[in-house]
Amino acid sequence: MPLTDSSIRGLKPKETRYTKADGGGLSIEVLPSGKKVFKLAYRYGRQQRNRTLGPFPMLRLANARISCGRRSRRA
Repeated sequence: MPLTDSSIRGLKPKETRYTKADGGGLSIEVLPSGKKVFKLAYRYGRQQRNRTLGPFPMLRLANARISCGRRSRRA
């Protein structure tokens, strides 16, 4: 199920970090401190890599999706 701004705001921190996927390699990682960060998962050759796009709410979901599309074409 795709993420929404309100569902991201509702994510609560746990004792360990966890991620929620949006699709297309975009996900949000919730840290124990409560900080939320957008991540992009991509492949470089045979290796799985992750790139941090920016923190929520400084980077809105719509902008993260646009940035995800741009970066995945370059990678």
